[in-house]
Order: sequence, then structure tokens, then C-alpha cells
Amino acid sequence: DITTGGSWSIAVPAGVAAIGSATGVVSGISAGTAIVTYTLSTGCIATIMETVFASPSPITGTLAICEGQTSSLTNATASGTWSSSNTTIAVADGTTGVVTGISPGTSMISYTLGSGCFAVKVVTIDPLPSVISGDSWLCDGILKLCAIVGRHRAGKHGSKRKP
Repeated sequence: DITTGGSWSIAVPAGVAAIGSATGVVSGISAGTAIVTYTLSTGCIATIMETVFASPSPITGTLAICEGQTSSLTNATASGTWSSSNTTIAVADGTTGVVTGISPGTSMISYTLGSGCFAVKVVTIDPLPSVISGDSWLCDGILKLCAIVGRHRAGKHGSKRKP
């Protein structure tokens, strides 16, 4: 408010929102509607109805995967959509919550309700190990040394995150 010298308050119902009387910063507590009032020392007031929407439940699921792997994230609150903050690192299927690791790094995965309320978790995409080189055969009673050479992309040689 551009008029100074007043104080902020919230009318009933109690428990829906709280407000800083000097700052006017409103915090949602539970879903519902509250009346926010700004009162000047003269007794003049201004009011607005504030609607507090329910936030979605926390995101659950495996939050660390390897490049090329997927993780099915879930949320107990229905009707939200999934998204990724960095699609060069991880891609989230908007409907199912299946996250695919694209390249090493982190990405924030969001689950957003129609009200705009959202839940966020950071997903870590780990790099794949290098390719194991050498012959793919061995005679019984003989020792063999395997070597690691270069990196490979997902899908080759069956690499996966160790449980």
C-alpha cells in the first residue's frame, strides 16, 4: 500500500493465513479465504479477500539416477503437471512424472497444481562409468585384467546405477 502509517490484520476465519502487522506479508496456513485489512490511524480501512490454496503433497521417488535411466516420481495430490527446470539434464513427462536422465548434473523437478501451488525436488543425474575394454571371453584358470577406456552413452554395455 502506498499510504503509510497504517497496520495490517486478518479477519476470521482464524488459521487460514497470518500477516505481519507492520509489513503486510501474508503467509498461507491452510486452504480457505481470509479478509486482509489495512487500517489507518484515522480509522479508514481498505480490505481484500485472499484465497489460500492447498499445496500439493511432497514429491516422492528415487531422486538420483544415471544418464539414460528413468525414475517414476509421484505425488499424492491429483491433477498436477510435472516439469523440469533444466531439460538438458533431466526431462519430466508432464503427465506421468517419469524423469529421464539426459546428462550429468542436477535439475529441479516441479509438480504444479492448477492453482499455481507447487512442490519441488532436486534430481541428480550421475554420469555413467567409462566403457570396460578387453576381450569378452576368458578361459577357466586364467586371470584377465579389464581396463576402462573413454565414456559411453546410456544404453550401451548395460551400465546402471548400483542399488
